[in-house]
Amino acid sequence: MTRPGIKLILPILLIGIVATAVAVVARESDTQFVYRQQNLTQLTPAVLARFVASAPDPRPGRGRHRGVRAVCSPTGVGELRNPWSCAVSYPVGGSVRYRVMIAPTGQVHGVNADGSLVVYGCCVGFRPGQ
Repeated sequence: MTRPGIKLILPILLIGIVATAVAVVARESDTQFVYRQQNLTQLTPAVLARFVASAPDPRPGRGRHRGVRAVCSPTGVGELRNPWSCAVSYPVGGSVRYRVMIAPTGQVHGVNADGSLVVYGCCVGFRPGQ
């Protein structure tokens, strides 16, 4: 004969184990995110150019193709060397020049001269495989 309390304790114990496992996995993801943000690689013109060229063409009617080539140059000083000037060549319709800002988190935001075209994304500067 089983005691009535055992039937109640086992499901509660199981729920506690599952909740602990979920909390550990969530904590691990947070830890990895913080690690990646704190361990950005050195930002080079080539790294930023690859990143900006990978964004879809923001011009209407151009098919949202990714850039085929980009050239970026820092125009500022400091660790992030903001702002950057990037010229992106697209397969349709020529190239666009963007003024690009990089946040300390690695987020990228670029806008053309008249503010009508925007490219953005996250996150530039991470080590490959992270």
